[in-house]
Formats: sequence, C-alpha cells, structure tokens
Amino acid sequence: PDKRIFVYPGEAQLVPALADLVASVIGDCLDRRGRCTVGLSGGSLVDFLTRGLAKSAIDWRRVTLFYCDERLVPLDDPERTHAQFAKSLLAPGTGASAARVLVVDASLAPEAAAKDYEEQLRAAGILDDGPDLMLLGLGPDGHTCSLFPDHIALSEQRPGVAAVLDSPKPPPARVTCTLPLINRSGAVIFALTGRGKAAAVARLLGKADSADGDGCPLPPSTRAPASLVRPSRGRLFFLLDSEAAAEYSAE
Repeated sequence: PDKRIFVYPGEAQLVPALADLVASVIGDCLDRRGRCTVGLSGGSLVDFLTRGLAKSAIDWRRVTLFYCDERLVPLDDPERTHAQFAKSLLAPGTGASAARVLVVDASLAPEAAAKDYEEQLRAAGILDDGPDLMLLGLGPDGHTCSLFPDHIALSEQRPGVAAVLDSPKPPPARVTCTLPLINRSGAVIFALTGRGKAAAVARLLGKADSADGDGCPLPPSTRAPASLVRPSRGRLFFLLDSEAAAEYSAE
C-alpha cells in the first residue's frame, strides 16, 4: 500500500491534522461517488474525532458510519463504542448526527451478532466495494480492532465480521471486522498518541535503536495483528505524536 507517516509535537497538533485528513478523504470520496463509508474505532479516537470534526463542513447526510469492532454489552454501557460516539461526535444536534450509523445488535449471541452486522455491512455495499475509510487504533500488544495476537479470528479469509468469544481484554464477547475487509479499504488511518504506544509503533514501523542495528520493522505477523493491515488498493496513514514516535526511526 501507499504508506505515509506523519509525526506531530503533541496531541494539540495531531487532532486538527487528523480532522483535516478525514475531511479530505471523505470529501474526495463524495465528489467521486456521491457517498462514503467510514469505519470508527473506540478509545482515544472518540475524543480526537469529536474535537477535530466539531465544526467540519462534511456533508454527513451522504456518509454511512459503521464500527470496526464492538463490545457485546448492553446498549448504554459506556464500554460500548457506539455509546461513546452517541454521546459525543454523534450527539443530537451535531453535524455528524445526520450520518447513517450501522449499529451492532448486542442483544444477540456473538455468532448471531456477527452475522447480523455482516448483513448490515453487505446491504450498505461495504463488503463488496470495501470501506472507503477505516480509522483504527493500536494496542500495546499490537492488536487492532478486536483482532488480538495469534487469535483464531486472524485466520478468517472472508471480508466480513467475525465473532470473538474470548478477548484477552474485557469484556470477552465482541464482534470485529476481519482483516480481509480492512484490507479492502480505500484508506486506513492509525492515529496514535502517548508513550504507551511507542514500543508497538516501533515494532510496526521500525526501531530507532534495534539490537541488530538495521532499525527495520518486524515482518508482518499474527503476533502483531496491526502489521497485517495492508490495504491492497488503498492508502495507509500513521499519525503519531512525538511520544508515540519516541522509539520509531524514519531511517
């Protein structure tokens, strides 16, 4: 993929840069095909997108939002990614509240919830066309979405949605987009801040002071699922603050 890495002094610079990039990708997509599909992840991205896109001129009425993964907990549980976005970026009266949002039915058993959500994505054209944009996070263990190191979900060959019954991070039951679906994306953005991400970033992108001296990133591996994110037809962006980039070498 076309990979681009940007490092900012801190969150104050990264958040508006992320917002500009997201608005640009969505705007280009709307100009090209009149609609846009965007995958959202939880964690710090909720805050970054809410702050950055508050005054955005995006025509949200033509945007379909979906979740890259979701925790199977009650609808209003704060652990649920949709609950976090519903109170922030998608709160009533915000511009983004005009978007169409595909919500995981957490009342279903995990396998049924995954199948139901996959059908929602299929009906929205996301499985066949691929997502236009996915916004991803990265765990210290190298996981992204709910794709954890060496987990069986990584072996899924279909672009779709998989059930995860035994997440090493609570809560254990989740659904997640599969790697083949992520890799159909037109663009993927990782937005990463803080010292806690530095080692995982260095494993993905290259180490400043690796023992063998070559500084190369580790080869893609199920031990670090984010390393397997390689959109075949799309662009891959890493937006890092200086702390997340502390162990990374651009050489």
